[in-house]
Amino acid sequence: MDDIYSAVGRMYEKDRLDNADILERRRREIYKKIPRIHEIDDIFSQISLQMARIALTNKDAMQEKLEEYKKNIRLLNEEKTALLTENNYSEDYLQPVYTCEKCKDTGVDGTKKCSCFYNRIIMQNYVLSGMSDILRKENFDTFDKEVYSDIPVGDSISPRENALKIAKKIRKMTDEQSSEKPCNIIFTGQTGTGKTFMCNCAAKALLDKGLSLHYTSAFGFFNNINEKHFGRSDNDEYTLATECDVLVIDDLGVEISSQITLKYLLDIINQRIRSGRSTIITTNQSLKNLLNNYGDRIASRFIQHYTVLNLYGQDIRTMLAAAKNR
Repeated sequence: MDDIYSAVGRMYEKDRLDNADILERRRREIYKKIPRIHEIDDIFSQISLQMARIALTNKDAMQEKLEEYKKNIRLLNEEKTALLTENNYSEDYLQPVYTCEKCKDTGVDGTKKCSCFYNRIIMQNYVLSGMSDILRKENFDTFDKEVYSDIPVGDSISPRENALKIAKKIRKMTDEQSSEKPCNIIFTGQTGTGKTFMCNCAAKALLDKGLSLHYTSAFGFFNNINEKHFGRSDNDEYTLATECDVLVIDDLGVEISSQITLKYLLDIINQRIRSGRSTIITTNQSLKNLLNNYGDRIASRFIQHYTVLNLYGQDIRTMLAAAKNR
């Protein structure tokens, strides 16, 4: 987590340097094209020095002079704005440039972290986790129905038909995603049935809509929560989980459950439901076991607010490996 914070800090520093360079290039451009603006900026500098001298040497005269300086500054600003607009530049062309107007590229908005800070943490975590490469390979464009068996399983439809129905359902849910219709999905099924692939299809579709995503394993997720709870770390896992547009928890059920993890899981689920944010979960557990293991309060949220999609059939990875070796 410290590496991610350092990387985000460097991103802000780069933004500030890049934006300062943009402003300096604009300033040189304007000074060359409209010399009078250069003169006005020099006058501003002189006024600032004069005000500083008066403040140090003659405080009694400060108020009178201050009013005079304010009037001069106002008139000069009006002239400067007029010169810019007359030459087809925007009024704010020589104002400081910021990537994020809310925090002025500091990462802090008032007394709290800016939303852009958490978005950068999320996206940096996404990049460092290797998900960028994975989602280029695992998405709707690479979905191949042929890897699923077309033989019905008992009284159920074939794994292939089931996978096609699930893919169609995911497309519909991601297309319609909004705060009123969050994309809340639980993928269940045994290892190798395609849960992670389908989860990645949904994640990629939501990322393509410009949403921020936090992808985490259940084990790592709850370990970070516990570390923060007991004061052994200052990681922001909880904030990331509540603030991101899309939270993906992979392999729910492998973590060591405790009253603490259940409390935080319930709190995070409740907050995300209230805010209309999407949550996608994969688990090897059956829905029945999942509901039993996480208690009535969490189970009721899963039942009421999540769409459960169950994948079944043979282990796809084993089948593909066998076919490759033949």
